[in-house]
Order: sequence, then structure tokens, then C-alpha cells
Amino acid sequence: MNVSIAETGVGKKFIVGATALKRWGKLEQLPGTPIFLASDASSYV
Repeated sequence: MNVSIAETGVGKKFIVGATALKRWGKLEQLPGTPIFLASDASSYV
């Protein structure tokens, strides 16, 4: 009951199926994201 949905087999399949790339992200992909979102370049997103 207290298990995160991402820690269950069904939950993992659901989450991955709902992502655009059909996979989990990698930690090294994350650092530039907040900088991009805080910049003017993301104004259209």
C-alpha cells in the first residue's frame, strides 16, 4: 500500500509507456533542463 507506483512492474510499464521516448531519463540529461526552462529560449515551449 505504501509502495511507490514507480516501484511496481505495472507502474513502471505505465510510466514508460506514457513518455515520449518510451524510456526512463538518465541523470546526465537533467542538468541543462532547468537552465533551458529559465532562459528566453524556452518561451515558446
